[in-house]
This record gives sequence, C-alpha cells and structure tokens, in this order.
Amino acid sequence: SQPTTGTGSDTGAAVGVVTIGAKTTTTSGDYSVTSTTAGAAEAEYTGNAKAGEKNVVIDETVKINGVDCKVTSIADSAFSGNASIESLTIPASVKTVGDNACSNIKTLKKVTFKGKNVEKIGANAFAKCPKLTKVVLPDSVTEIGKGAFSNDKKLANLTVNGNNLKKIGNGAVKNIKKNAKITIKAKDKKVYNKVVSMFKKSGNKKLKFKFKKSKK
Repeated sequence: SQPTTGTGSDTGAAVGVVTIGAKTTTTSGDYSVTSTTAGAAEAEYTGNAKAGEKNVVIDETVKINGVDCKVTSIADSAFSGNASIESLTIPASVKTVGDNACSNIKTLKKVTFKGKNVEKIGANAFAKCPKLTKVVLPDSVTEIGKGAFSNDKKLANLTVNGNNLKKIGNGAVKNIKKNAKITIKAKDKKVYNKVVSMFKKSGNKKLKFKFKKSKK
C-alpha cells in the first residue's frame, strides 16, 4: 500500500497548531505527535495497520491539524504480533525503531530501510520473526538492542556498517540460522575485528563473518 496524508485532529487547538499526543490515521496506520518544535514537528508511528494488510509503507510525513509532521520513530510494540504483514518499508525520516516494534510477526519476510537515518534498533525489535531471511541495516545505525533479531530462525544474512556501530545488546542475534553470515562494512580490519568481537560477546559464536571495505 502507498502512504497517504491524514488530516488528523487536535481537539481544542487552533488550526496550524499541534500538541504532544495529537493523533492522525492514514492508510498505513496511526500516528502521534512527539515534538512540536516550530517548523519541525515530529510524530511516531504507533501501529494499528489495516487488518489483513500484507505490505505496509510507513509515511514519511503526516499532516495533523494542518501541520506537517515528520515521522521519526516507530513506537514500542507498534506491529508486535501482527498476523498478516509480509513486507515493511521504513522511510528515510525514521531515526528510531522501538522495543518490540516488529516482534513476533509470523508472516514478515522483508524489511526495507529507505534511508540512512536510523540510529537505534530497539530491544527485541524484530525478534521471533520466523520468515525473515535477510536484513540490511542502514549505515547510520549505532546501536542494536538486546534480542533485536533473536529467534529469527531463518535469518541467514545480516549487513551492518561497523564504522558507526557502537553497541550490540546481549542476545541480539541469538538463535538465528546456524552459520548465518554477518557482512560488516568497515574502513579497516581493526574496525571489522572490533565488531566481530561485539557480535560474539552478544551471545552467538556460531556465525560467519565477511569483511566489506567501506570508508564511510
């Protein structure tokens, strides 16, 4: 499905003014205002994708009470337990994927990050997604939360940028496919080896690693 712009509502506020918590709904689901900074209002995707929807494209901006709000996060548990989604597209505007945001989705096969702004993948964000086989994280990711991809039994390929990755939580890739390949983009072998060590310390030593030269 293609994203559309919702009109939204903010009870009691004048048109052109939004308050924290003001909401709107588009074809992709629900959104809520998280920041009202003048000229730079922000919102997060809170879930409630249409029942039976297989392909969800999160909006990059939504209009609430006449104000354009950039969607910068996916809320905790936004999709958790959804029973139909096969493909999820995350826009370039998103910086944070919340805890359990996409956990326990038995149908999820593909996650696409459109930009390079996501900095944090929350705890258990994509855990228990048994049909997920490949994930390419944006170069911007600095933190992968604990259990982020745990128990994704068919996850065979994960790509990260080691130049920017600073933290990998405990059990982040626990119980993914045996001998899964982790491709690490790095400016040199020193950075590469550091990230390899981080992955091993996170609790999974049955992984294969691949070095990919990347200056950025």
